[in-house]
Amino acid sequence: MKKPVWDVKVTSKGQITLPKEIRDLMVVREGDHLQAEISNDAIMLTRKEELPENEQIRLYMTRQLRDSGVDPATAGDELRAAQVRKRIPAIPIDMAARIRSQREGRDDVLY
Repeated sequence: MKKPVWDVKVTSKGQITLPKEIRDLMVVREGDHLQAEISNDAIMLTRKEELPENEQIRLYMTRQLRDSGVDPATAGDELRAAQVRKRIPAIPIDMAARIRSQREGRDDVLY
């Protein structure tokens, strides 16, 4: 599947607006902080803070669906549980690490 490309305009103050589709895909909301770096003549934006686990899983599933050719925003029957299971591999979770993380009061172990 071809990766999406978005056009963005730079204002007179040097500001850009992230298209809604990018904000939704990356779970970027008003007030979030991103880090910017230049890599091979490209600007790379990354999240400064970690997402909560439920948002990480949602983001992972959204990306997997898009990579398999399904647009989660417009899909119908493709989002039924049986169809999603066919398209997306199971999330490998290390239960021992997950339980240890919860006991220690951390919520940082996804895999």
